Amino acid sequence: MTSFGLQLKKQYIKQWGNDMLKALLAKAIKKHGLKAILIKVGDVAVKATKSKDDDKVWAKVKKVLDTL
Repeated sequence: MTSFGLQLKKQYIKQWGNDMLKALLAKAIKKHGLKAILIKVGDVAVKATKSKDDDKVWAKVKKVLDTL
């Protein structure tokens, strides 16, 4: 396969992955609601980082989301 063919294949796979992620997010939002998904994603993101500043910011954001 030529390098141009590999580029097209990589681009196709990347686009397919983006489309799949969008579809999964849309399905999860439809099932659980945007607020719940934002909280779940935020919790995972905070656990993935070791920064205490992130923990503080997320606590404030989560408090605001809980009041909605």
